[in-house]
Amino acid sequence: MDIKVIIILLSLFLPSTLHATSVLIGWTNYHTVNLSNDLHTFFNLYRSTNGQAFINIATIQDPVFTVTSYTDSSTGDFSLNFYCYQLTAGSLLYGESPPSSTACTPGAGNFVNLAWDNYHSLYPNPSDDMHHYFNIYRSANGGVFTSIAIIQDLSQIINSYTDNTVGALSNNIYCYQITAGTDAVPVSVPKGSQTIRFVDSEETATGDFRAVLSIDTLLSTFWHTRFSPVVDPLPHEIQIDNSIAYNITSLVYTPRTDGSINGTILGYILYISNDPSNWGTPVVTGNFSVSTLPQTVPIALKSGRYFRLIATSEINGNPWTSASDFLLGIDNLYTPVPGALESLVSNTTCTTLQNPTIPSAFNLRITPQ
Repeated sequence: MDIKVIIILLSLFLPSTLHATSVLIGWTNYHTVNLSNDLHTFFNLYRSTNGQAFINIATIQDPVFTVTSYTDSSTGDFSLNFYCYQLTAGSLLYGESPPSSTACTPGAGNFVNLAWDNYHSLYPNPSDDMHHYFNIYRSANGGVFTSIAIIQDLSQIINSYTDNTVGALSNNIYCYQITAGTDAVPVSVPKGSQTIRFVDSEETATGDFRAVLSIDTLLSTFWHTRFSPVVDPLPHEIQIDNSIAYNITSLVYTPRTDGSINGTILGYILYISNDPSNWGTPVVTGNFSVSTLPQTVPIALKSGRYFRLIATSEINGNPWTSASDFLLGIDNLYTPVPGALESLVSNTTCTTLQNPTIPSAFNLRITPQ
């Protein structure tokens, strides 16, 4: 029978304090590839350590053709060793083909998962933490550290990143450092490029409370749904045209700032789309805190030109909706400024003898999987 071979290469020369103890190996469902010709009943997983011959480390039973992964928990320190894997399929009736090679060779498609302790929670007083982004630095083969990614963290919950730009892990030395930083003014969808595409209700009889005032540059102005001469009921909807598509990653909602809480949104549904006639599924559904302060809603990165918010409830149960400002955060949100606004990387080279000093606050862990 045809044998599907999966090779995963892992070689990380990292500080000896950075330990990982398992590798997750995944593969395409073997049965769906071979269908009626598939008579396999088990998989054999082979591992090579530091370029040595492959040895069998596990026989994985698969009587109903559903197994697609295995966790190898018998590895050592990833900062001292590299591992390669091969997978074969077999059956009691027809036997099994041996692994395709006897040594570990480099391959493509490698990646390294970086994870660190939640930076915000490490502050004795979390409100003192003003970081907006993390900067990921990488050194390859003793070269200088260079930034490979800037990760925005407006909600201060990010604690992982996957580096998919590495080469063959068995032939190279990679070291990582992470810094935290902040900028005074984040970059967002420019206000001047935004227009209101649709709003279901706005008050103009008693004053100027049009929807467009929620996307101007003034926090003293605000949108309010109609309350005179009639009150329009919930839900209320506003759609914003950003002129072009952006990779949207957050919404900052600022309630009205005139001292009144009328219309402050509680429940919301958010959409992002490139086609305003087909919004698809919501990107976020939830409730704001009962507060008149600006609130940030993280959004899993979604590219789109149009933004839609549906207000489903108000903090006091009233039928109104109001907003001083809607700010849409986008990716590459910050341009780090070394020194004053971002801590510097601790050294300029990475070797097997002199690995980088990872700031203890991050407790960086490397988990290939």
